[in-house]
Amino acid sequence: MGRHVAFAVPRRYPAVVTDRHGRVETVLIHDGWNFRLPLRGNVFESAFITGLVLNGPLADSAEPPELLDVRLTGDPGDPGVPARLLCGYTLEWIMSLMVRVGGAEPGPVPLRVLMVVPPGTSDAGGGEAALTASVDLPERGGVYAGEQGPRLEEALLSLASRLPPAVRIVGCLTCVFAHYNPYGGDGLGCFRGVEGDGRGGLGKRELYAIWARRTEDVQETYWCGEFEPRRSATA
Repeated sequence: MGRHVAFAVPRRYPAVVTDRHGRVETVLIHDGWNFRLPLRGNVFESAFITGLVLNGPLADSAEPPELLDVRLTGDPGDPGVPARLLCGYTLEWIMSLMVRVGGAEPGPVPLRVLMVVPPGTSDAGGGEAALTASVDLPERGGVYAGEQGPRLEEALLSLASRLPPAVRIVGCLTCVFAHYNPYGGDGLGCFRGVEGDGRGGLGKRELYAIWARRTEDVQETYWCGEFEPRRSATA
């Protein structure tokens, strides 16, 4: 199947990076498969938001980023390819999240995500990073934030579990048709219209069998008119 996405790309999110040199305003870009982060003349990119690596040569700067030499591996036994992992920083960005309040039509609210990547992490998959997601709902009591999680998925699910009972996240994160890539990474696929779409739940073995037949590549916060909630709003 040819890769394509169900939302307009690239998506650009206002972002702020804070590291040993101070605070820099930038933009986080998502093209449907990879995240890109411009920072002081450099560009960092990865399918893992928690594992951004240098794309191209390091820019000559008096404020160089903190980098760790790692090897990115694929299959077991793969020696991997050398890469330079960005670490020792925090990244905060704002994106739109669709929520439903009571029986009203879904509407967007600003979602704030804070990611902390400690110095010297050696896990390009982001095992040591920590993400927190929060939304401001003035009419429902103010700011709601989830617990820290190692991936955006966990951070958003934690946030969903802490929202008021009448508020539900409406998007691929909580849709019955959406499933994560069984081969790893942060890729999320939509299976609406596909036989064995997962309404009854899918394990890794079933996902391996149907992954190539997915309808779209999507993102947790995307929402379409065919959204169908899972039985649990936080699962």
